[in-house]
Amino acid sequence: MTLKEKARSNYLGANGSKRLNCAMSVSEALREPFPLEKNDIDMLKKAGGGGAPEGMCGSAFAVKIILNKYFPGRTADFVYDFAERAGSLNCDNIRKMKKLSCPGCVEFSAEFAEKLKIHSK
Repeated sequence: MTLKEKARSNYLGANGSKRLNCAMSVSEALREPFPLEKNDIDMLKKAGGGGAPEGMCGSAFAVKIILNKYFPGRTADFVYDFAERAGSLNCDNIRKMKKLSCPGCVEFSAEFAEKLKIHSK
């Protein structure tokens, strides 16, 4: 199962996964290649459903934290690509525009980090 698929399963509570918010779905799927500190994880527990700073999509926020730690030079690329794909970084705006679903945001975010993992080997 790819990291993208794990993140989606975590979000939907599928394939025996516990259902998690969007931020935790992504961070949990990426936990092995990109471990985070406890304070980061505690912050992500509150970041789902627009609870991230400035109402940012939780899945995008999770990857932004990971990128800032592991690939700081790629954070701007991710933010741009995510906003382009979803129409915004703001959870409420993304939901209103319906350009990308919540599971789609989770998948896109995890897939971006997964590609970096592959290229960093």
